Amino acid sequence: MQTLDTQDVQVKRVISYGSYEAKSLIKMEEVLCKFFETNRSGLFKKLLRRGFEQYKLSIEPIQAI
Repeated sequence: MQTLDTQDVQVKRVISYGSYEAKSLIKMEEVLCKFFETNRSGLFKKLLRRGFEQYKLSIEPIQAI
């Protein structure tokens, strides 16, 4: 009997676009996927990690009292 380890299960989340923005955002995705040589999933993760790194660098450390 095969059991699923929690590390083996994919988590899927849907991104939706409004009709007014869908065409331009899909085009941007296609251009960036080609540039970064990745698929949509890889693109999202790469941009999320970069954005988070920039966010972490912009926060001033909390000073202990």
